[in-house]
Amino acid sequence: MEVSNQSATEATFRTANRPGIADEANAPPFNALAAQVVVNFDSKGSSALQTWEEAGRINHEFYTDAEKPGPEIETQVETLIAGKSDELAKIDILYNFVSRQIRYVAVEVGIGGYQPHPAIDVYKNKYGDCKDKATLLVTMLGHIGLRSYTALVGTRGDVEADPSAPTLTTFDHVIVALPVPDRLRPAVEKFAAYDPKSQILWIDPTSETDPLGQVPEMDQGVFALITYPDHGDLKRIPEISPEQNGTRYTAQVRLLADGRGTADVDVEYLGSFNSNMHNFYRGLSQDQIQRHFEERVARYVTEADFQRASISGVDDSRQQVAEKFTFTGDFSLASSGDSWFFQPLFLNGMSVPEVGPKPRQLPLDLGSPERIHGEYRIEMPLGMRVESLPNKTSIKSEFGEMEVEYSLSGNVLTATHTLSFTESRIPPEKYLEFRDFVNSSLRAEAQRLRIVKISSLEDLPPVNK
Repeated sequence: MEVSNQSATEATFRTANRPGIADEANAPPFNALAAQVVVNFDSKGSSALQTWEEAGRINHEFYTDAEKPGPEIETQVETLIAGKSDELAKIDILYNFVSRQIRYVAVEVGIGGYQPHPAIDVYKNKYGDCKDKATLLVTMLGHIGLRSYTALVGTRGDVEADPSAPTLTTFDHVIVALPVPDRLRPAVEKFAAYDPKSQILWIDPTSETDPLGQVPEMDQGVFALITYPDHGDLKRIPEISPEQNGTRYTAQVRLLADGRGTADVDVEYLGSFNSNMHNFYRGLSQDQIQRHFEERVARYVTEADFQRASISGVDDSRQQVAEKFTFTGDFSLASSGDSWFFQPLFLNGMSVPEVGPKPRQLPLDLGSPERIHGEYRIEMPLGMRVESLPNKTSIKSEFGEMEVEYSLSGNVLTATHTLSFTESRIPPEKYLEFRDFVNSSLRAEAQRLRIVKISSLEDLPPVNK
């Protein structure tokens, strides 16, 4: 790309023979891949916007007047924190008030796409868009002595700001950046949304399902511009760790001689998975929940018959969603004479993302790092046993780890399975290696075991010589 003509008031750009952009699923957003011409200007200055420092300063001017508290907000803050001495508890209360009591409504006309409404108006109206809610939270935090700042975010998969191109055009969201004082750092150091390098706690008051200390997946791993009064600072929001994000489950299975059986399953959700489940169960009727579980268990076994389910932790996003459900069905996959085969890791069909066989031209976006851990306890039918146990499978790669292990105690088979993805985006030149890792994991998860009848010789006591 080149500037073919330029004057004091006009410029002509020319480009030719640019390669096309591949149409691939789960790729970065188009604007992060395509060539762009960005024209920056400072309406109050004499030169073009050149740095992120300038961009942040210019944007903060939209927020200065909006962050004035007013007596109504101050009274509300005092009411909310009454009786609370713990500073982190106060932050949590204010965050939950703005995220859940202030409805999200976006009305952007003219400068409204950049300038928030005054915090007092947002409080009185009980609604606002992302920058309105962020401004209100900044104002309320200020009343308890914590100076925070609004931050522009280029959300994952939609915009994603380019650190090499300072501009305000590659942002579509606003959240809050809270510089954490020394006294609070021990309390927040394990939060997924806390960056120990910058000592910033990121808070997204638009989310109604993420607890304090966690931001939605769309905010994770992308650049955000903190708008200080005199400068801007471009920072990358941290991603959640696999240990804090994913699912944990246990399954208790009782098998009969014909391969049918009953399973009792417990599932716990962590991180973004937990937020997604809060959002999923919100507003569902009992009939809808019933149909959800009926469709779900039908993926695990044939002739599935859902029995019952209980769900806890749904009402408060600070709690962990946990499911308990029971179903019956035919666990056998194939039979041969008096024996049959089954797949012990029957809950794992949705744990690995789909990967195509062809090489990619664009990065593959997997979402946040995650970890899935399952434990199975399977009671063998009377008079039958597992023919043989597979060896332990352990796969380690730069993309994650997978481990499957079986053990047998009496007539009880125990299987444990752990799969973690440590990378959120796979570059195209490493896609084939990633595909091999996924395929190896799929093969290990799909391992079938053979159940055979115990012969009469096996029932005889050992011969003493």
